[in-house]
This record gives sequence, structure tokens and C-alpha cells, in this order.
Amino acid sequence: MILVVTAYRWGDQESHSYVVGAYLNYGSAAYAADVEKTWRGGKYECKITEHTIGEIEEKKDEYHKSCI
Repeated sequence: MILVVTAYRWGDQESHSYVVGAYLNYGSAAYAADVEKTWRGGKYECKITEHTIGEIEEKKDEYHKSCI
């Protein structure tokens, strides 16, 4: 599992955003999110999402195969 930290301007997920980084444990990801928020003067809120390396959701893979 990998944790990805994404920063969203004013916390708006439909507006400007960028990836802060990818981390192996929640403590590091949370700290990076906090550092980024401070660095950007509170204008960005960060969200941490979990991802499995090399995994494609089964329903997406099945749909893809049905389209080719």
C-alpha cells in the first residue's frame, strides 16, 4: 500500500490541486500534509488517499476488456 498526499486550494477538490508526495506510512503522510499546509500559508488543505501498487479494480478491468 502507498499513501498519496494531494493538496487542494482552499480544500476545493474541483479547483487547483497537486500531488505533494507518496509515502509508505500514515505518520509520514500526515506530517507531509501538515508541512505543506504551513508552507502554503493555510491556502491548501491536504487529503491522504490509499492505493495498492500495480492493482487495477476488477470492475474497471472487466469493463475495459469488454470494450476491446
